[in-house]
Amino acid sequence: MKHLKLIGTMVALAMWCTGAKAVNCTSSQYLVNSNCTACPANATCNGTTATCNSGYTQSTNNGAVACTAAQTTTCTSSQYLVNNTCTACPANATCNGRGAACNSGYTKSTSNGVVTCTAIPTCTAKQYLANNRCTTCPANATCNGTTATCKSGYSRAAVNGVVTCVSTPTCAANQYIANGRCAACPTHATCNKKTAVCAAGYGRKSTNGIVTCEVCTSSQYLTNNRCMTCPANATCNGKTATCKSGYKRAVGNGIVNCVSAPTCASNQYVMNNICAACPANATCNGTAATCKAGYTKTTKNGVVTCTLSLTCTANQYIVNGTCTACPVNATCNKRTAVCKSGYARAVSGGIVTCLRMPTCSANQYIANGACASCPANATCDKKTATCNSGYIRRVVSGIVSCIQCTNSQYLVNNKCIACPANATCNGTTATCSAGYTKAATGGVVTCVPTPTCLANQYILNGICAACPTNATCNRTTATCKSGFTRIWKATGVICQPTCTNSQYLVNNKCRACPANATCNKKTAACKSGYTKKETNGVVTCHSDKSEDSDSCKKHGSHSGVAWIKKKYGNCVNCGTQKGSNGETVYYCYCGPSCKESSSSSSSSSYSGPITRDEVRNAKTLEDISAIFSRGTRKDSPHKVKKGAKEGWDIGNNFGLEAGIVGAVAGATSKTVAGKIVKDSAKKVEKKLKKIF
Repeated sequence: MKHLKLIGTMVALAMWCTGAKAVNCTSSQYLVNSNCTACPANATCNGTTATCNSGYTQSTNNGAVACTAAQTTTCTSSQYLVNNTCTACPANATCNGRGAACNSGYTKSTSNGVVTCTAIPTCTAKQYLANNRCTTCPANATCNGTTATCKSGYSRAAVNGVVTCVSTPTCAANQYIANGRCAACPTHATCNKKTAVCAAGYGRKSTNGIVTCEVCTSSQYLTNNRCMTCPANATCNGKTATCKSGYKRAVGNGIVNCVSAPTCASNQYVMNNICAACPANATCNGTAATCKAGYTKTTKNGVVTCTLSLTCTANQYIVNGTCTACPVNATCNKRTAVCKSGYARAVSGGIVTCLRMPTCSANQYIANGACASCPANATCDKKTATCNSGYIRRVVSGIVSCIQCTNSQYLVNNKCIACPANATCNGTTATCSAGYTKAATGGVVTCVPTPTCLANQYILNGICAACPTNATCNRTTATCKSGFTRIWKATGVICQPTCTNSQYLVNNKCRACPANATCNKKTAACKSGYTKKETNGVVTCHSDKSEDSDSCKKHGSHSGVAWIKKKYGNCVNCGTQKGSNGETVYYCYCGPSCKESSSSSSSSSYSGPITRDEVRNAKTLEDISAIFSRGTRKDSPHKVKKGAKEGWDIGNNFGLEAGIVGAVAGATSKTVAGKIVKDSAKKVEKKLKKIF
């Protein structure tokens, strides 16, 4: 039997190596393990895939598709539906009465609708997961215990999950790289020798690296360049998904969800199908948010913001959307009125009055410009009322009250909020009932039915969302891959590279901490005495001292400081440093009326070795050229400068520091225009180490 398996594998490899043609099926068939198979009942096929018709649920077993009637049975939250029968939730999974999703750390397999959750093994850094097994990292690849990534110059080829890294082929203009070899550009796509991009209106599908561009069926919609199954409670036309009457559209990273609109409180509005606190300067009715007079409404990603549209003068403030003269004994800033010291604020109908500060007794506080009795469950200090621990401070027209939330409420931003539907509350928090998922914004909780997401999705605020880059998803949660840190934002999960303390984050990539800075894995802060400059996220730290600015030039000599000052005039901040051979080199910076060594006349004044610190202090190509125009070799200054520029142009593609390294190597090389130009950044760095 083992010999038969080996022969089958050799035959498959032989077909691959000889470039066997792809199988072409009819429109009444679909591909199952590279074989044309009759379209299953209650489905439509396109020669490649089979999609279940509306009202049927799709399941797959070893590539074969089965379409069963949609759920008509109501199951409990500890069950899921198998062939329209309620079945106990499998081990290591969570269920919602409809589907079963494996818990984090487990992988899902389905046979005839029955779900099994198998533990994902923990692999070493020199292994990767293939078919849920730890597999040795292939040659010419790096592994992280989960995935195998081919090194530069190599392309990924995979058969049944097993990865091989082959030398990247050179393809023609109308080809792309498919599983490590050149393949003809598929129909309805454009290719650039490496990748295939489907034309607008076509969904991209990749099977074992082979790309096809397909028209979505009437039971699908197009999003993120992929054909997706029409969501529940929606109708599709192969392009878009439209929610049915009574359902509201919610989108997570392009994935459409059609969900029942929540019932929100009168001081809330519906934002992305969840209840949200009414925004500042707006009124809400449980459905929508309307900006007050004098404010303009903007909506981004469902979030409503009301910004001031009035332009008042400096001695005015806004009252009910109207510019109003600043009250006596107050200062105004075009928006609000603040009473001066010694005066208390009183408000009536939005109109501010500043009254002379009253003198209250020990058990009183100032409320709307007058003394008021200390409220229950509070302590007062003649001016303010502070609620006792466990009580919430509420102010209405200046009058303070201290309250506690009931068990039918929960606490949000120091306010008692009615317990949302399908939840239980304890006066502090709101917990969603079984079968419901918590969606929250600004602390306001909405409990929505737990959606059944696809394998490459996760639940984001109660809806299915596409799995983020550098993450793995299990239908419920998104877990960042090794080497990445999970960051939660309102728009969903972001997986950022995990940098070291000697790095900072630039455009979602780890970058070495710049000179004269300290880093904390995320940001770079310049040290004291240095000013931060940022270009496209890249930080450089420049000295605050004038003698170290770009306008100053550094002079050095073996002859001592006195010789330098005699030669150049008014030099400042002189010192010593070690040369490449351990000798002492004296240096000075230019002060006022100092003669700068920017011409060839100064190059003959000093022919000593170039030091490492001298190069590191250079910040531009001009600085580099000035250093090498002194003539450290027999080469003419023009040739030296040319070499520095060519080295700079190469290295600068990798950053300023690499640019300086390249300039050093270019200016000191005998082969100015030849070998240096072709050297990689790593070789140039080695060359620098040899120079110093």
